[in-house]
Amino acid sequence: IIMNQHNMTTIGHQQVFKVVQHAQGVVEISFEPTNEQTISADTLLAFLTLADELMKRDDVRAIYYHSMNRVLPVDPDYASFIQSAQQSEVLLDKLEQIDLLLSKIRSSKKILIAVLLGDCLGNEFAWGLMAHYRIVIGWEGRVGFPETAFGLLPSFGSMTRMMNLWGKDFALRLATQAHLYTIVDALSLGLIDEQVEKEENMFTSIYSYLQDISGITREGHFARQENRVQLPPYRLNGHLPNTLACNELLKQFEAGTDTDVLIKQEHDFYIQAATSDQVIAMIRTNYYGIRAAKQQIKTIAENTSREIKQIGVIGAGMMGSGIAYEAARAGLEVTLLDTTIAKANHGKNYAQKITDRQIAQGKSTAFEQADLLQRIHTSEQLMDVNAVDVVIEAVFEDLSLKKTIIAEVSRDLEANTVFASNTTSLPIAQLAEASNKPSSFIGLHFFSPVERMPLVEVIIGRDTDEETKDTALKCIHLLGKTPIVVQDGPGFFTSRLFFNYLLEGITMVLEGISPSIVEKAARNAGFPVGPLLVLDEISLPLMLHVYDQLPSLHQAQKSAYAHLKNMIAKERSGRKAKAGFYNYGENGKRESVWEESEVSYLTDYDVNDLEKRLLHVVALDAFRCLSNGIISRPIDGDLGSVLGIGYAPHTGGVFSHIDQVGITAFVVDCERFGVHGGQWQMPSALRDLARQDYKFYDGFRSNWNPS
Repeated sequence: IIMNQHNMTTIGHQQVFKVVQHAQGVVEISFEPTNEQTISADTLLAFLTLADELMKRDDVRAIYYHSMNRVLPVDPDYASFIQSAQQSEVLLDKLEQIDLLLSKIRSSKKILIAVLLGDCLGNEFAWGLMAHYRIVIGWEGRVGFPETAFGLLPSFGSMTRMMNLWGKDFALRLATQAHLYTIVDALSLGLIDEQVEKEENMFTSIYSYLQDISGITREGHFARQENRVQLPPYRLNGHLPNTLACNELLKQFEAGTDTDVLIKQEHDFYIQAATSDQVIAMIRTNYYGIRAAKQQIKTIAENTSREIKQIGVIGAGMMGSGIAYEAARAGLEVTLLDTTIAKANHGKNYAQKITDRQIAQGKSTAFEQADLLQRIHTSEQLMDVNAVDVVIEAVFEDLSLKKTIIAEVSRDLEANTVFASNTTSLPIAQLAEASNKPSSFIGLHFFSPVERMPLVEVIIGRDTDEETKDTALKCIHLLGKTPIVVQDGPGFFTSRLFFNYLLEGITMVLEGISPSIVEKAARNAGFPVGPLLVLDEISLPLMLHVYDQLPSLHQAQKSAYAHLKNMIAKERSGRKAKAGFYNYGENGKRESVWEESEVSYLTDYDVNDLEKRLLHVVALDAFRCLSNGIISRPIDGDLGSVLGIGYAPHTGGVFSHIDQVGITAFVVDCERFGVHGGQWQMPSALRDLARQDYKFYDGFRSNWNPS
């Protein structure tokens, strides 16, 4: 690291920092690399080495630093974070040097001021936390740690610094919740100390701050501001490495552990988290997997000549209304159709309610709302969708009803119109039989609520042609969704996995496991919602209807069918009936889990096995889908399971789960669980892979080769 004659600091041959001397002892250091280099241990070490040298000068009172003169890459390079952490000894040595330099600067009683412009996220925000004072220019941008969504700890001892700055509770929120705060919120919460409109106003603020302070009274520490922040409660995922690490740091903080010792411990936790299987899997699925899927359909959209400007949605229920809203939000003209204009208008009102909330939250304006609503046209005439570019049928999940509508609508559609059925489980080949052009027919499985769920399952029918598939993917790109492409079959991919999850929950109850224990096991395994609560929400009659659509049932499914039928006979059909696997109050509010008084539930059971069964049964069926060609790649299975059915997020998905368990141990478990029903039937191909000690992934690279 050298200072050259142009006042530029370099690392190797790369220009990194520019130094400018200002009045009254203020020095500016700007981060200006010539490539896309971001804040890392190397850049921080260079910065602090330079700052330390400058602080030795008698004419320097304060340093303000920033990276405002370049546009940071939009997407963090998490793979480089992991690679750096895997070289743990090298990284720890750099972190130790950073801590020593920062401690030395703080003991000099001179001031570090961070100046922010635009987004200040992840390592950039960690850099800002090293300052005594934070100033933001303008109102654009956000601050926070998005990487914590993947189980990573914020870098460079940020958790410890935040505990000293804002107290343990808010520090825990920032280090685990991945929430990005607007400048307005960051100011009100104290994450930023001051906001100025323009760069020239910044100097007034800096000089005013230097005038007001009387020196740093706590060397190497930060002034604690307990109870500065009051925010609603938040949920922690106890499976994530960052949550586990933060809880341990909180204990030590409360015990009065010295800050320097705590930061050193935090560095160890950071490396443990960054190199853990869970973090690598979550980044692989939820970051690189989603990016790759979206980039793929973006490329398809750019190379597909068919225009998509108008969409027809048939069925103005919750699904159809959600699809109509999303299409209008994307700038498309939408015809929302139902059997009566009143029903269609009721569906349009769904968009009204969503945008009303957005206006109340300051996320939209009345003008934007009116513009969006004008793009949704309601109708009760099937002919009004004849000339649209894509028709999406979203009526009730009934084969006969859907085929009737498909036959009637497809007869008069223009030649280039793509017809898509929004269905959770009905075979596309059977639905396409009703179309007069099966090659233009495809399945699009949206998830509810559509405006919040990012995934769309694209189901390729027996006769679906390439142009239809590409047009459907272009439509998904315009809606801003993430696709997985699957082949036709009962339940496709996500629904059949979900059915196995629900089946295992019912099977456990039939074996004598208390429903409350089943639900607790699901939550402990990492599922956000237990299988019995899901059944109540979708309604038990609907689950029976799904079973009725399947070509055949094995014995465990037949037993589950009979049990659901018996519960319905007892008028316990789910939440809407105010009775199901749970009890509900008069207002429909969920109360306790329902346990039958005449049943003596088992007291001798293995809780760990219950959790494994719920995770394994889904992953096992995912492998069947992969080996049978329903999906073509493990990453599609991981994306579909996490984004579509809420599979335990910390696993990174079904195939990542098998890798983390170890395929040999997974097969042994599944064979042991075979006594519980046909859902545990073992594919011979999985046994073959177990003998090879196979892994679906090597870091961020897939090992799957279907040949």
